[in-house]
Amino acid sequence: MELPQTAFKPDGGGVRIRVHAQPGAKISRIAGAYGETVKIAVATPPVDGKANKMLQKLLAQWLGVSASAVSLASGMTGREKVFAVSGVSADEAKSRLEKL
Repeated sequence: MELPQTAFKPDGGGVRIRVHAQPGAKISRIAGAYGETVKIAVATPPVDGKANKMLQKLLAQWLGVSASAVSLASGMTGREKVFAVSGVSADEAKSRLEKL
């Protein structure tokens, strides 16, 4: 699947990834592109930040970095989010997520 290059912005020793979250889905998966973002369906409901924590965990797993290398930079309560990921470049992150 082709993800938009604009969703991946280099950030020092890492990348910032623009995500459109779809909480409460049947399964957690990369659902493709949503405008200029990566759409991620997550099976966790949006209650008490649980969906955000699951997104953080999934991104770490999918990108091959530790959970502490992924942080929510913006979008705590909305569907549009930006995650900061250290230890992986923008091109590597895009490539790894497209392979899923």
